[in-house]
Amino acid sequence: MPGSCRPCSRGRRCATKSVMVAPHGIIRCMIVKLPPILPQKCGIHLRTFLFALLFFLMSACGAGGKPPSEGLPTPKASITPKGTALPTAPPKASPTPESTATPRVAVSALEGVQVPLWHLLPDKWLRGPVARFNRENPWGIEVVPRAFPDEAALTDALPEASPGTVLLGYPRWESPDNLSDLTPWLNDPHYGMPAEEQADFFETFWDEGWEGETLLTLPLLRSAAFLARNHTWAAELGYPAIPQDVSAFQAQACAANAALRGDDDVYNDGLGGWVVDTRPPVMLGWLYAFGAPLTADGTYRFDTPEGETAFGFLKALFDENCAWVGEEAYPDAYFSARQALFVSATLSDLPFLEQAFAEAGSRDHWGALPFPSAPGEEPALPTFGPSFGMLRGADEAHSLAGWLFMRWMLSPDVLADLARQSGYLPVRRAALDALADYGALHPAWQAVAEALPYARPEPSLPSWSAVQWVLQDAGEQVFRSYFTADRITETLQLLEETANSLAAP
Repeated sequence: MPGSCRPCSRGRRCATKSVMVAPHGIIRCMIVKLPPILPQKCGIHLRTFLFALLFFLMSACGAGGKPPSEGLPTPKASITPKGTALPTAPPKASPTPESTATPRVAVSALEGVQVPLWHLLPDKWLRGPVARFNRENPWGIEVVPRAFPDEAALTDALPEASPGTVLLGYPRWESPDNLSDLTPWLNDPHYGMPAEEQADFFETFWDEGWEGETLLTLPLLRSAAFLARNHTWAAELGYPAIPQDVSAFQAQACAANAALRGDDDVYNDGLGGWVVDTRPPVMLGWLYAFGAPLTADGTYRFDTPEGETAFGFLKALFDENCAWVGEEAYPDAYFSARQALFVSATLSDLPFLEQAFAEAGSRDHWGALPFPSAPGEEPALPTFGPSFGMLRGADEAHSLAGWLFMRWMLSPDVLADLARQSGYLPVRRAALDALADYGALHPAWQAVAEALPYARPEPSLPSWSAVQWVLQDAGEQVFRSYFTADRITETLQLLEETANSLAAP
């Protein structure tokens, strides 16, 4: 995609521009004016570099770029991780009290109530569902959507928002004190959500919205970060099986590099394994795969044995030529041309990978897999995505109207339609079951859905919106030619110190 940002690859830099792009413009988007990259003769200490970064963090960039292309040819892609039956354990559910004779709010009080919906999603995603709700809901409620180009614009406008405004984006950016407690409506005998419906949500996603016994947000859609592998090439290298652990991953990546070093082209000798990717969700994937805790008691924990092992593994991959840094902004062409056996991706990247294989005329089979695990750990599937929240202070009629709209948007048929439109994952099992035909047409997407037992959300601390970029830049240091393994501990110490300084009140 020359000259444009891929709108949904959060944390990806556009060519030489320091632009962080968000998932489909779901706006975790920041312009970061970085200090110059450290030269090989490193005259600037890493501490100076990372702390300088903090003073260059600017407000969010526009949500420019286009959403995933529709109607792209789909190459053959498949993988089913072993032992990945979808989770069935019910999430935290509040039993719905028995119905009483008189509703808390009379239905007649809802007639004509307007619900402001402030959101960060592409208009095309919400236009249909909102119009349908306004047309079909039996209460006479009208939802009035307002799109914002980025998180900064929405945040700046919050002082003018009326109580009861429904927010759709990343509600954690705002203090929980400003969000309405949804638990009373969740448990309302007339308007609530029955326990069996609550249990239909994937537990990982449902639990994200709770602060103790208070429900503040409701998940709508989720994307994920994962690895993509060229299965055909891997089989030719002698590795038909999906790598289940980091040792198998390393062996396969190194075998791909060895194969290219053994051919007649001297210019590809440094290629073949995994294309380095330090976007925040990718770095989370590796840290989670090694069992790194990341947060504890409201603070960040990067300087841990697990974190050091994860960074050491990535450094070793790079030093052994099993991971390499590409010159192109995106690895799609490398992947389709067999210059990389593995690349990292999010769900938003899948249409571009499909397009690359189609344009290359490749008949190779490729697919998706979670981040392989370290010994004693489970594979990891980092997830992220938009949730609903509602500003507190509304009267009961307006508060109920907002709740009823959110509850309707979380019905399985609406979620399934949104997943088709966005390419994201629905947050309910019933909605995922309704997408069997979509999964058959998009096998790599289906493989990610089958890896949901390994889903791990990003850290829930509000400061994560800034800390994630510090993690990305710390990851980038690992793959600099001047960086040595003995600096990993110092790097993680500085990363943790910087992260917690950002999290401080």
